[in-house]
Parts: sequence; C-alpha cells; structure tokens
Amino acid sequence: MNVSYDFKPAINLSGGKHTIYSQTGVSLRYVIVKRPWLNDPKAKRKRQRERERRRNKNGDGFNWKFWENW
Repeated sequence: MNVSYDFKPAINLSGGKHTIYSQTGVSLRYVIVKRPWLNDPKAKRKRQRERERRRNKNGDGFNWKFWENW
C-alpha cells in the first residue's frame, strides 16, 4: 500500500482573485494481485538478455543515422 500527499504552490502573475495560492492532493495506491514473475531472478535475466539482443541487433538501440535508410 502506498499513500502520498502532494502540495503544488502557484503564483498568479495576471488577473485572478489571489496572487499566491496552492493546490493539494492525497492519493492511495494498492496492489490487488502481486505478480510473482516480477521478482523472479531467472525471468529478470531473461528479459534483460532479450533487451540486450534487441540493442545489439540495432547497434545501441537507436538509429542515429536514420537519413541513411532513405
């Protein structure tokens, strides 16, 4: 379970009723079903290997010389 409180101050530069005002919010987050495969070290290594394979296939993962394909 995760509970958070947010505070956002703001300054009104033109018009409006107040010059300085604030907004606040509270949020609550919870997990209904925990996925066991997220914490499985074997599955994590497998996902990492797949990412590395994709990167190696395309170089560093992004085609910086995209104009050469045209």
